[in-house]
Amino acid sequence: MNVRFYTLAILTCLIAVYLPPKDITAHSQTLADHTSDASPESHHEIDRLMEQGFQQLYTGQLQKASASFQQAIERNRQVGERIGEAQGLLGISEAQSWLSQSQESLEVAQQALLIYQDVKDRTGEASALHRVGDAYLDLDKVDEGLSTLQQALVIRREVKDRQGEGWTLGLLGIGQLKKGQVQEGLDSMQQSIAILREPVAAPEQLRQQYRQAVILAWIGNAYRQQKQYEQTKEPLQKAFNLTRSLGNQPVERLTLIIQGRVQAEQEQLPEALATYQQALKVAQSLDDKSAQAEIQALIGDVYSKQSKYDDAIAAYQQAMRLYKAIGDQAGVAWRLYDIAYTYLNQQQYEQARSAFQQQLEAARKIGDRTNEVQAITGIGLSYSNYAIQLLRDGSYPEAITVAQQAIERAYPEVRGVLLSGERLI
Repeated sequence: MNVRFYTLAILTCLIAVYLPPKDITAHSQTLADHTSDASPESHHEIDRLMEQGFQQLYTGQLQKASASFQQAIERNRQVGERIGEAQGLLGISEAQSWLSQSQESLEVAQQALLIYQDVKDRTGEASALHRVGDAYLDLDKVDEGLSTLQQALVIRREVKDRQGEGWTLGLLGIGQLKKGQVQEGLDSMQQSIAILREPVAAPEQLRQQYRQAVILAWIGNAYRQQKQYEQTKEPLQKAFNLTRSLGNQPVERLTLIIQGRVQAEQEQLPEALATYQQALKVAQSLDDKSAQAEIQALIGDVYSKQSKYDDAIAAYQQAMRLYKAIGDQAGVAWRLYDIAYTYLNQQQYEQARSAFQQQLEAARKIGDRTNEVQAITGIGLSYSNYAIQLLRDGSYPEAITVAQQAIERAYPEVRGVLLSGERLI
């Protein structure tokens, strides 16, 4: 997406600078086509704010970018420039995405989409569809995300937006990864990165480097999911180099999380812990509580693998507090699951059962059946494992008592899951 200018000379020099990172592409019409009578000074100020916002977005200054875009939106509304308003909305949506404000990001992108469709701007419509699709992926609505991104891709090709096509292909690849189609996702992202490496004009290079960094990080993640750990090194290192060159902390955080997962899966636990700690510092500097919670949970997983169960529980509890603070009830339920299983590993069966029960209650409040089945399974395990331990210790009467409790309290729930045809997880 770009900002419209009255003069072709300014448009030629600055159009690419105004392309926001995740989907805003150049349009074929000038700003003057959709403006009311407004002074050149007003448009100059709008242009300045938009350029500033995009530069801040590329370099990860998300709050500042949002403020710049909001000012530009207000100025555009004052002069009746709807395309400029839509461009600013997409910039805000992009910033919200990196701040884990996924629902807000979706709603803002949908506002922009309505504007572009109303003024029949196909290039802008593709940009908005890209942002909407990305927001759906962030919300784990993967099918909706893929469908929307496919629509964006068709239009990108229709209007011959080559760089936009490459960017949307990358997002499609990410969606395919999330759907479990790892090889298809990797193929899409390889096509994406090939396009994003094609030569572009100097003003477009900042945007291009940003997009390359994102897709390279996700290519590393695809190789991780395929357990091709050696193959992760090159794309992740290139992503690190680009993000540090740009100073883009949100993308650096993403890359660090993927790197930490690679290390943890290879049992390089001290290295994974150090990497997650770096990622946590970045998330804290961005005041992104959702990312902080995710990283705390990953830190807990490392401690659990190291049999440092008290440290693991502390990390999971910190993650749970963060999820509560942002109202993420599913996140709270899953961290209760982690805490409960850690208690099981410590053979603290009463504490485990209590945590599983809390998880079950939380899951039922939000209608999360997967979480609910996990909790039911865990409650059953807490009884059965305790009974087995008592038998091994020769405490036969106590073992019989626990087994009876399991039959009375856990078995009806477990039986209900089995009769429903669901799998105990």
